[in-house]
Amino acid sequence: MSYPMLALLPGGEALVVCPRRPWTGEGWNPHNAHVFAADGAHVRTLILGDNIVGLTVDDEGGIWTAHGEEGWKSVGGSGLVRWAAGGARLWGSGIACDEGAVNATRSAAWSFSGPTELTRVVASEQERYGSPLHDVHAIAFDGNRLLLAGAEHPGGRVDQLYRALLADGAVLRVDRVQVVDPAGRPLDSTIIASHGSRLYLHDHRDGFHVLDISM
Repeated sequence: MSYPMLALLPGGEALVVCPRRPWTGEGWNPHNAHVFAADGAHVRTLILGDNIVGLTVDDEGGIWTAHGEEGWKSVGGSGLVRWAAGGARLWGSGIACDEGAVNATRSAAWSFSGPTELTRVVASEQERYGSPLHDVHAIAFDGNRLLLAGAEHPGGRVDQLYRALLADGAVLRVDRVQVVDPAGRPLDSTIIASHGSRLYLHDHRDGFHVLDISM
């Protein structure tokens, strides 16, 4: 399995996903996801489609996958798909477009669709909004408040963090966020994951940090 993507399922299970269908030497294997128990035992194998560019698990154990162009063709023309923990398909966006970052909780899911669109899914109903940032690669949200990592201009730095707000039918950029260390110095960091209202950061040394917009 090359370039694995990881997520946690309820009950202590770990989900390991290959973004592309593995090549076996004789053909492409559609089984590109594996679930392991807390003791490391292999539990089951799943088929989650090709060209996965975003992965998360919601609070109910649903698996969300965001797909690039080659991927949405493999899942019936849906750039965003929700699966049961056992691998059954529960929902698809029905829109063939390149998805990117995805984040989901018990009540909602958000994803970024290139080049400048955000999608919110609530109770299997989706709404699409213009994105105030380009190339968004991480989303945290709490209600109608969002924290987006992306570029202010096309081709710009994609590591910029901005607060945004869903209001009056649009996602509006509020202000830029500066992350600092306990001493107040700018923190050079990379986003490694997002879940719900939290972004998880690595500071390029030996430190890991959590940024929570609900607090």
